[in-house]
Amino acid sequence: MIIKKPTINTKNKSIRLESEISLEKDKENLRLYFEYPNVNIKQIIPTMDSFLVSLLLVAMKLGEDIKLDGNISPKLSYNLNTYQQYFKNFLNELKIINILPMGYEIKKPHPTKGSMCSFSGGVDSFYSFFSHLPKNQKNLFYQIRYIYFIRGFDIGNNNKSSFDICKNSYNKFAKNYDVKFIEAKTNFREVFENILSWEILHASVLAGSALNLNLTKSFIIPSSHKFDYSKSIWGSQQVTDFLLSTEYKEIIHHGADKSRADKINFISSYPETYNNLRVCWEKINGLNNCCECEKCLRTMSILKMINKLKHYKTFKNYSIEAIFKKLKTLHSSSGKAKNPYENVDLMIKEYYTKDINDFKNNRNKYN
Repeated sequence: MIIKKPTINTKNKSIRLESEISLEKDKENLRLYFEYPNVNIKQIIPTMDSFLVSLLLVAMKLGEDIKLDGNISPKLSYNLNTYQQYFKNFLNELKIINILPMGYEIKKPHPTKGSMCSFSGGVDSFYSFFSHLPKNQKNLFYQIRYIYFIRGFDIGNNNKSSFDICKNSYNKFAKNYDVKFIEAKTNFREVFENILSWEILHASVLAGSALNLNLTKSFIIPSSHKFDYSKSIWGSQQVTDFLLSTEYKEIIHHGADKSRADKINFISSYPETYNNLRVCWEKINGLNNCCECEKCLRTMSILKMINKLKHYKTFKNYSIEAIFKKLKTLHSSSGKAKNPYENVDLMIKEYYTKDINDFKNNRNKYN
């Protein structure tokens, strides 16, 4: 794989960094871009690091060394050896590859104090956002100053209407806390997702896209799972995200010390989430959740147990019995259960709703 030096294009107050990517396997030339509609050129750091981080796991899957038409961070280069070993340990189809830059360079940007937090409108991102408000985070170097919402991740580039609805609502939400909203766009999933699962790729692409921004020293990736999560390999981990840091940008994996139940209980004390919480990825429809998929139902079950579901306008206010019934139906239709009437407790134990057990075992915390 050859990664050409990215070009910078400005059009309609938007800045696009684009690189030509040559694959050895198919002798194919592709183009990958990261676009930033609401930043100025002084807030951009054109860097090879961004494209290297984003494409590393793709190259490992293809078994192709990466040749870069430019310099990279020496710190990043060093840490990517460990990063490769970690994912290779869990995914046999990946191969350890060589990273071949023209040289090494330490960028010296001048970011402001504070943090930028990746934001999707879900439980994890709201938890990380509120955790870094000044009243909860006293260290001003890590207090939140920006949220980062990227088009082409869970909301595809072909669903502009849903993205705009969320963008406008989250921009308004951020302003209420004197936090700036940063928008981005990428075509990564359209070009490369057929090579490796998005569950594996998402964190490296997210971190890679943030490495282009000269806004804050630290970039927060909200954790998807708790420390003890061992269901399967996941692209964003406490033990790997920080390895994507450079001398000028610290990548932080935040919130892995809390279960989903803990996070939901915490964010439910903030009424701003009532009209904005969006967890559904199966049926993207603006801020609305489908209320039928396992992720929606899992979130709704905990909100119901703490008597907060009735406040959330982005969910339907089902009874707990109805939620469990739908979860059991999903469990049965998935092929995980032979008996469609298998009892709910067994379904909870074996399937996706481990957090409900966490809640039951620790219910005194929520009384």
